[in-house]
Amino acid sequence: MATVSFNGQQLQRELDLVTQVQLPFLAAVTVNRLASVVRKALQHEMTDSFNRVSPFTLKSVLYRHLATKDAPYTEIYLRDEATKGQPPSSYLLPQIKGGMVYQTRFQVRLGSQLEGYNGRYMLPIENSAGTKRNAQGRMRASQYVEALYGIKAFEDIRASVRPGRYRTEGSYAYVPYVGSRDALAKQMRALGKGKIPAPGIYRIMRQTPVQVFKQLERVPTVAKRYDFMFTAEDAINKNVLPIFNQAVLQFVKKI
Repeated sequence: MATVSFNGQQLQRELDLVTQVQLPFLAAVTVNRLASVVRKALQHEMTDSFNRVSPFTLKSVLYRHLATKDAPYTEIYLRDEATKGQPPSSYLLPQIKGGMVYQTRFQVRLGSQLEGYNGRYMLPIENSAGTKRNAQGRMRASQYVEALYGIKAFEDIRASVRPGRYRTEGSYAYVPYVGSRDALAKQMRALGKGKIPAPGIYRIMRQTPVQVFKQLERVPTVAKRYDFMFTAEDAINKNVLPIFNQAVLQFVKKI
């Protein structure tokens, strides 16, 4: 007759050791492994929520403070600094909470230099023939700068550094919204070649204005699209016990 023996006392001693001595260590291991899982879940949610996520934005989900047995915690966050442009923590916030879109440096610069612009918004036209696109199909960051120089929205800075004409001068033109359409037609007839051009920024191509930015009369709002908190909490709830149990099993095997 085949029999199977089982040493319950040995198991009890092993579990006591885990509970009394190794639990803080196992908690730290669990937290660090869990942070990696949560980061991947947030990145997956990002690709589901947005079209054409840039590599920089996708890699902006980070965690800091490696958990230890004395401090078994970590922090998941969005990158809050950027060498150029805006940090992901700023431009993703409206997508996480909903509300007015983030005011980029481009928009702020326009507001400080264009009379009557504050409260409005310059929307890039990505499918325009005048738009220079990056690998994700969006307007290149360099074209925002070109447009600012072209309409002399950087004149106060440029004139003090490099006086005289500059390469992009005259290559872009700004058409404001003037009180009445008749006044707009009269003021901008030469640029629009007899037509009333829509408010915005135009790129001059072969002496023809091609609209690359559309001016909106108010800052747009967006609905919440990227549920950062729910995704993180859901990933934690689904994975914390399996990860902890795996850590305990690996430790017991080493005893």
